[in-house]
Amino acid sequence: MTSGRVGVYADLPVDIVQYLDEEASKTAKSKWEILAESLELYFGIDPADDPDALERAICRIREDMNDIESSIDDLTDQLERKRSQVHMLESKREDIIDSRDSYVDLLDDLLDQLAKNDFRAIALTKNGLEDAARSKFGRPTESNIQKVIDDMRDRAAATDRDIAPWKWDPSIPKSGNRNPVTAAADGGTTDVGGRP
Repeated sequence: MTSGRVGVYADLPVDIVQYLDEEASKTAKSKWEILAESLELYFGIDPADDPDALERAICRIREDMNDIESSIDDLTDQLERKRSQVHMLESKREDIIDSRDSYVDLLDDLLDQLAKNDFRAIALTKNGLEDAARSKFGRPTESNIQKVIDDMRDRAAATDRDIAPWKWDPSIPKSGNRNPVTAAADGGTTDVGGRP
């Protein structure tokens, strides 16, 4: 079976070397031939008619198969973990997209209220502002509500909504003034919260 040779250095146990010497003197074969034949039998490369050599080869191959099956089990577990991670991340991504869509819907609703109602200012949309802050930032704090208002301004500009500048003034309801038309009718001024 052997074809061509490559030098291999190996430290062998003393008794194996003695066996090689004895076998070489008995058979007139070189030590490398004896080693090559022994390894061929061990690996089942050329088992000839030796049942023990075949059994050794079968056992070695079965061990290799067990190692491969174990590797397959490990890889299958890894694959399942990766699938689970992908599923979790996809679900999270969908939740974020849904949350963003919901947030944009809330902004649009608030902007529609400001655009359609001549007398509605940003401060009168407090509940809607708090809902939007909760949706986007988790809590309706003052700074989060301000972020919502900033987002509303950006959204109004991006969607060409014509919102009067005075409607963005958060102090209008606190001033005690009524809507501009009512204030003017009662002899007051129409200059409410910066609106001419």
